[in-house]
Amino acid sequence: MLSGAKQKDHIKVDRFVTDKKGRKVAAIIDIRELDRIEEMLEDAFDLKVIRDRVAEPVADGVRPTEVASPRARAGEHAEGH
Repeated sequence: MLSGAKQKDHIKVDRFVTDKKGRKVAAIIDIRELDRIEEMLEDAFDLKVIRDRVAEPVADGVRPTEVASPRARAGEHAEGH
């Protein structure tokens, strides 16, 4: 396993497409795997936005880090019950 990476973060490839010399030029993945990858990318983007906003000045007395996304709030409620 790669250090710092979780097994679920690996991309499951069904098949590789190769050129005449046997070099991998494309990968075929299941559509559900594509959906999972898209979700991972969205999560990574959201985390970057949060990190970038931490440095912003306070507006109306509320820091950007104190405002949770609806997705995060839903997770907090689910964990609490």
